[in-house]
Amino acid sequence: MEWLALGLGCLWHGGQIVWAAPVPAQLRNTQTRSQSAERTFIYFWLDQYAWIGILLSFIGLGFIAYGFMTTDSL
Repeated sequence: MEWLALGLGCLWHGGQIVWAAPVPAQLRNTQTRSQSAERTFIYFWLDQYAWIGILLSFIGLGFIAYGFMTTDSL
């Protein structure tokens, strides 16, 4: 039961990040262009934030699946 709770928490938090953050540049079809160092730095951290949200969502789904596989009865 703990895995289900942990999975739902990760999925909820990851989902909120995915909802708030833009899609990472690696998943968008955009060309890189020269920008200022400040703008590049901001986009780098926004991409990191988006990847954290995606990763938390997948970890949450994995924990939920594992919780369902190991739970005897609900």
